[in-house]
Amino acid sequence: KVLGLKGDTLELGLAGEQRLTLSWKEVVSMAVRSDRQVFLSDLQPVDVVQEALVTFVGPWRRDRSVLGNPLTLGKTVSEKGLGVHARCLLSYECPADFNLFLASIGIDAETEGKGDCIFQVLGDGKELYSRRMRAADKPESVRLPLAGIKRLTLAVEPGEDLDLADHADWCGARFVREK
Repeated sequence: KVLGLKGDTLELGLAGEQRLTLSWKEVVSMAVRSDRQVFLSDLQPVDVVQEALVTFVGPWRRDRSVLGNPLTLGKTVSEKGLGVHARCLLSYECPADFNLFLASIGIDAETEGKGDCIFQVLGDGKELYSRRMRAADKPESVRLPLAGIKRLTLAVEPGEDLDLADHADWCGARFVREK
């Protein structure tokens, strides 16, 4: 358990009332476990649609880009999320007691500046969010209320360049239960 962070020192509580103090520079990663969030990459979609226009049908992936690399938006690597190729629709049943959807979206850095697609979020078939993203765009945070929504669909549609290099990432995509 994290007990505190003062300056560059992290203090952890271990089993048996023991404590561990580390320099923050020694921390490589931290995993947060909470019953108040569920990552979509840990769930099974109830419906999947994948269609190619001119390229290949790149299979969607859990916690990896569509090519199997770490999910990377700009220089930020995400441990959790979904990597897809346009055209892709992933539908999930919304847990009844969760009231938010959160994610960071963008074109994966593996495209080296290529890619242009439209990210959409649908709630019970109605558009809740839509944003065109190009590879040069900065990642965008998505925060959507889920009140009354039973099925959430994450859609990525091709942009102007058909489906060339449309390696779309839904980093940290998760359902959240606020207090």
